[in-house]
Amino acid sequence: MRTGRFWNRRSRTDTTESTRSSLPTPPASTGSIRSPANRYTQAPLYHVYGHFIIESCQRLWWAADHPDLPIVWTADDATAPELNSWEQDILEILGIRNEIIILTRPTRFDCLHVPDAGYKYADWSHPQHIAFLAAYDGPPQEYGAKLWLSRDPAHGRGLINRQIIERRLRDLGWTIVTFELMPVRAQLDALARAEVVAGEEASTFHNLLLLKDIGGKRFHVFRRHGPEHLSFRTIGDARGVDQQFHSCSQDAVISVRGRAVVRLAPNPAQYMSHLGMPIPRGRTFPSDWKPGHTIRRLNRLARITGAETYLQLGWLSRAAFTQVEVASRDIVDEEFHFDVRSYRNQGAQFYEVSLDQFFTWFAKGRTYDLVMLDNQRDWRDALDKVRTVFTVAAHDRTVVVLNNVMPAGEFSAPSDRETALRLRAESGGHGEPWHADVCKTVLALHDLHPELDFRTIGSGDPQTVVWQRRRTVSPRFAGEEEIDALTYANVKRHRDLFATVTEDKAMAEVQDWLFPRPIGRLSRLARRVSAWLG
Repeated sequence: MRTGRFWNRRSRTDTTESTRSSLPTPPASTGSIRSPANRYTQAPLYHVYGHFIIESCQRLWWAADHPDLPIVWTADDATAPELNSWEQDILEILGIRNEIIILTRPTRFDCLHVPDAGYKYADWSHPQHIAFLAAYDGPPQEYGAKLWLSRDPAHGRGLINRQIIERRLRDLGWTIVTFELMPVRAQLDALARAEVVAGEEASTFHNLLLLKDIGGKRFHVFRRHGPEHLSFRTIGDARGVDQQFHSCSQDAVISVRGRAVVRLAPNPAQYMSHLGMPIPRGRTFPSDWKPGHTIRRLNRLARITGAETYLQLGWLSRAAFTQVEVASRDIVDEEFHFDVRSYRNQGAQFYEVSLDQFFTWFAKGRTYDLVMLDNQRDWRDALDKVRTVFTVAAHDRTVVVLNNVMPAGEFSAPSDRETALRLRAESGGHGEPWHADVCKTVLALHDLHPELDFRTIGSGDPQTVVWQRRRTVSPRFAGEEEIDALTYANVKRHRDLFATVTEDKAMAEVQDWLFPRPIGRLSRLARRVSAWLG
């Protein structure tokens, strides 16, 4: 839009295009007009929440003393020439009842008042203007009330897995709100009641300009990327608030377009620590503790393979990983039910993300010696994870352990827990664990992946050990759909496909795969050399 301005004696004349209105809805003008009356100019009209408050309203302080003068805004071709509902709410809160003119057509004024700006973008603010904006008298502040300012996920910006932080905060008594989805007064009421306010850097924090009383509040702003925008400093200093800025260096930055940043957090740990949340004590083991089946087998495999890197997908036993004798350990689960900081000194890294997100943003190019799929509850999902591990994170000596591979009975096999519990209760049974249908993963490995060999340890807690060794396969099923349709009784008829052995036999199989024994004369020579060496 073309805009020309010049001074004529004591009046200022603007030539733009105009639309004229009064609150609440400005009707469109049909042509250019000449207005001999006095007008009061504002600034460009922005329909972005924070920019409207700090820029479009930067001269409104003068309107409070001149309610008879119409307010003039300019709008470019991409800006709707009308005020939306939240903009009207803000003007009402500020006590503005002036007629509104939004310029989008050529207009000539005999006299146009241009008061000083009360706010200079990201640089300076005038106390009189700041006092004028602080007009909303909200409810009393509540002792200990904590407010987390979430963001509308529909925009796809900011922290895209913010639910992992909000879930933890909600458990700790925080109130989670999404200001973008709330009326302005409801936003300000929630802000007024809070003693502590935290969230991602966004325009929602500009609401503190509108609240009359912000004494005793503490604000925590989590930066998008790099330093925070200077407006946050300017606004915070103008209101004299206790405001802290935090960076979470462990977040993966997915994209940056100006101030629009997309990030992915590996877990909530940095956010909880910045907010001063106490760290719960981790589980410890008594001095006479002995490892169960899973830990014993993992440590045997670690010794056989010389494993230096360990990856665990899924989480069943909260502290069991601390007993795995591998130095570097990564634990991946989409929902941890504990504070990962409890185990911050145990040599493990926690990732509360999907497996694809983990390999794309946190472990790209990384390979693992030993992998454990724990607490899997869907056979297709478990199969996809096995495929993913061997495709992107395995070398030719990687060993994968698959848990939950043999149902303890008919009522342990349904794919969802509710069905399993219901069927068990209806039959009068109790006490059996729920293994879901992960057993079908082993059948799929047998038929569809001849490049992988495996043995199932049938004793104790049945588990399947998988490694890369080609074998001859005679498929028994037509494909994944037939495998999916198998009942518990069908699975029992195909138990020979599990290649069930004892734990010692499975370990020996892995040993022989990694370190093949010499045969014939070489074997005899090896024995003689061994005897000679003592």
